[in-house]
Amino acid sequence: MLLKIVIFLIFIVIFCPKAAFTLLPKEIVVVVNSSDKKGLELAHRYICARNLPRENLFQVNLGTVEVLQRADYNRKLVHPLRKFLARLRHGDRIRCLLLMYGMPLKVEAPLLTKTQKDRLAYLARTIVDLRLELSKINYKSGEEEEQLNAHLKKASLEKNQLDPTFRRAALDSELMLMLAKEYSIDGWQLNPFFLGFQDQKNMIDKNHVLMVSRLDGPSPGMVVTILANTFATEKRGLKGNAYFDAYRPNDQVPNFKSYDFYTQSIRKAAQKIRETDQLLVILNQNETKPQLDHCPSTALYCGWYNLENDISVVNWTKGAVGYHIASIEYSMLSRANSQVWTPMIKKGVAATLGAIEEPYLEAFPVPSIFFPYLVEGKLSLAECYLLSLPYLSWKIVLIGDPLYRPFAAFNKAD
Repeated sequence: MLLKIVIFLIFIVIFCPKAAFTLLPKEIVVVVNSSDKKGLELAHRYICARNLPRENLFQVNLGTVEVLQRADYNRKLVHPLRKFLARLRHGDRIRCLLLMYGMPLKVEAPLLTKTQKDRLAYLARTIVDLRLELSKINYKSGEEEEQLNAHLKKASLEKNQLDPTFRRAALDSELMLMLAKEYSIDGWQLNPFFLGFQDQKNMIDKNHVLMVSRLDGPSPGMVVTILANTFATEKRGLKGNAYFDAYRPNDQVPNFKSYDFYTQSIRKAAQKIRETDQLLVILNQNETKPQLDHCPSTALYCGWYNLENDISVVNWTKGAVGYHIASIEYSMLSRANSQVWTPMIKKGVAATLGAIEEPYLEAFPVPSIFFPYLVEGKLSLAECYLLSLPYLSWKIVLIGDPLYRPFAAFNKAD
């Protein structure tokens, strides 16, 4: 799979979808939890600022929960929202949902029956036993090893299909498929818009995929800050440096293909941005993290993770866009003392992304797709995200105004 992606990335350098989407304000529906008055105020502020039709506001009462049970997700949110979207008539279909501060973060897996719980426990014991047998095997006995591996693969697949971890998702990612009435929630679904999957068959219909982003943070005031930096940056254009950290922490397996792929993708992103001559590009490939003065005035950032810590080496400019490849950080979004989101947003970050729990490395947006399209200035934040995101109904969430085009001011002549 990774080899196919690498080959396709070479292809898209030559054949870029210059006018792929062009998301319009009227194609966005703002989804707000009516239980949160601050969120409702922010929704009205956004609709006014972006000149959305007033009827493009969908209110739903979801209480104050952070995790929606699967039954409540379908009954309270998806079914009413589908009816709401069907009633809107603007000549163009709704293509994007913007979730406002106060919306839940996750959709829980369906509840297991007692039989399913017992089966899950049995499979867990079976997998342990099979791995123990494999550790004892005389590897000259290839046939026996092959049989054990086949049983292990089968048991692991069935366990994953029952395991709540593989059936739980970020609310935002699940909503990207809310128009697809039938799809498996056992793990992720391939994103038909991802440029690395354009040769894949039998995927979700593109007409059933919505763009989804979120305006959120540890406090309502930080959402105001995000919007203020977004609108100000669009007028003047995002200026500063592009900082890419291809350094890989020592505890990561050096020969694991996914790590190699994303390291190369970070380097490729740096190369592509350097070729535009719009930003000074700083690429770190050393074995140690750089100091603060090595990445001043950072407008764009991507690098390897510093879990649960602010990217302290980065001095952000207002309106900056950046993310690091790290697990579970989005689960800390609502914490007022978060060492990830609070410092980033306070220092000027207008758009970023994260995972609600372990997404596996290959689920992250591909840097060498996301950043070059963003800098080109023709596509919005939500569109760049959609093109670079491998999986839907999974764990990754985008934070920022879906219409944000930080480099549009430099491309008005186009």
